[in-house]
Amino acid sequence: MILKLAIVGCGAIAEQGHLPGAMHSSEVAVTLLVDKQHERTKKLSEQFNVANTSDQLADVLKFADAAVVATPPGSHNSITCQLLEMGIPVLLEKPIALTAAECQEMVDFANKTKVLLAAGMTRRLFRSDLLLRDLIKDELLGDLISFSIENGYDYAWPSASNFILSKEQAGGGVLMGLGSHVLDSLIWMLGDPVAHEYWCDAEGGIESECRVDLEMQCGAKGSVELSRSRNLENRFLFEFEKGRLVAPFYGDNITLSLTSGALVLKGRSVPMSNPEAQVQSMAEIMAEELDDFAHAIRTGEPPMATAADAMRSIRLIEQCYSSPKLFNFPWMAAIGGGK
Repeated sequence: MILKLAIVGCGAIAEQGHLPGAMHSSEVAVTLLVDKQHERTKKLSEQFNVANTSDQLADVLKFADAAVVATPPGSHNSITCQLLEMGIPVLLEKPIALTAAECQEMVDFANKTKVLLAAGMTRRLFRSDLLLRDLIKDELLGDLISFSIENGYDYAWPSASNFILSKEQAGGGVLMGLGSHVLDSLIWMLGDPVAHEYWCDAEGGIESECRVDLEMQCGAKGSVELSRSRNLENRFLFEFEKGRLVAPFYGDNITLSLTSGALVLKGRSVPMSNPEAQVQSMAEIMAEELDDFAHAIRTGEPPMATAADAMRSIRLIEQCYSSPKLFNFPWMAAIGGGK
């Protein structure tokens, strides 16, 4: 039986991710779009052939069995708890909340109502991330010594509103926007950090550049560098006792090289069942996420990522924001700024 799905929040991620993903899915069908902006619901309903639109959350009960919440993060808590109270399972887009306390409130409410609350952490479906996690877990190259992760680009995401520029609505800048995915991946692979230091360029506003230096439970030390103002290398790099693993942030190529220099392997991460598989598209990854959500609702099995899972990265982000260090700007000293 096809799961009837409402999408609450009709911004760019709904248009470029959830709606195309639903069209690739054999498990779900979008039956309702909910947004305060009528022109957005009208446009997307025509583009993706969705029968019903509304600006009222209560209409989810009339037209759908479950909901994706893809509104600005500042509204997630209120909307999600209302849906859970209606008995509607929720797949919540990242970042799932602005604070760990908000996360905990939603987790507690989901437990109280006994309604599923899943988190949209799509990187857990990337073949390269899955392979990296397995290789780390299996200790193929010995103990992990260090790591470096870079994710940054000249920001051009076609946001349907300006919430991304508001600390009150977005919760922060690039650390919250990109870091909620990147840090979730790192914690998913290595566990929670035992120490961190956070550097950024924010002087009262939201940060467009930041770096988090981390020490993990396994003893490995490394950094996560994020940017919305310049193109970084966009890759994972893990240094082990016996070699190195490098994987691009987007795509499924992986390079494995031994410390001895005796072997360098370059190739794509593909499923054994389909060695000719092409690079995953955003729509295909979203379809997998929606299929997983539908499966969890039908079977009662845990989804790929729960809200409690996602709370771990939000907690780390909140800790970073509580003790920031300002990047050194050499040009400020030259003009008398003193920094």
